[in-house]
Amino acid sequence: MTANALDQLAASLVFALAWGASGAIVALLGPARGLLIDAATFFVSLLAIAWARWPIPATIADDARNPFSALLIGARWLRASQLGRTVLLAQLAQAFAAGCFFAGIGPHLQRNLGGDATTYGLQGAVYGVALLLGSWAIGQRAVRRIGLLYALGFILNGLGNSGFALASSLTMLLPAAFVAGLGAAAFTIGEITLLQANIPPAVRGRVIALTILLATAVASGGIALGGWLADHAQVRVVMLVASLAHIGIGAWLWADANVRKSRTTTQG
Repeated sequence: MTANALDQLAASLVFALAWGASGAIVALLGPARGLLIDAATFFVSLLAIAWARWPIPATIADDARNPFSALLIGARWLRASQLGRTVLLAQLAQAFAAGCFFAGIGPHLQRNLGGDATTYGLQGAVYGVALLLGSWAIGQRAVRRIGLLYALGFILNGLGNSGFALASSLTMLLPAAFVAGLGAAAFTIGEITLLQANIPPAVRGRVIALTILLATAVASGGIALGGWLADHAQVRVVMLVASLAHIGIGAWLWADANVRKSRTTTQG
């Protein structure tokens, strides 16, 4: 838990600084140059990953060295684990709802609050600061009841997103973004720790890779649908439904005894 919180803490710090800076960059240089700068950061990440070297343990079977075979091994574990299936379903539902919500942020800020790129960057920075503080608090307390943290994180995030969707002014929107960020820190750290605590080390990486792959694919569909709905329906309604879905996921996880009672045995 502490290690995952530290990882999320570092990511949140960059998130808060970068999102706030990106709003200023787009406002000053325009969206086209902003996208070029974004593309350049991806290229830097590509180079960093290409230069990194991770030794492959000799104990890994030959069939696990093939990416597709490795994912298949992860799928077999998920199929055999009730807790794994529950977490995967929660991930997929959250990814789809979050995709729909994310696609509506820009139109919502523009149509209902008269916002621009600076407003977009400001709300993202507030969200990032909440992620930062939430990650720090979770790491400091070394929370052991990870199932409870996971479920409550969804509920808190959904409540914050609901306030975000209904906000009619910046003074209402920014506190809602902060609450949503606290919830996101809780369910993100809770999710990865819950998986690490229950997946056998021999298949841990393959299972997590598979869940991330599936969640990313579902999130892409959610973004596409959310963008279409934002153009053909009230964007507030789309975002509110997505937010309520997060609350529903949290309530469902809370009701699942296997998730609710899950806890870590160590702090590292």
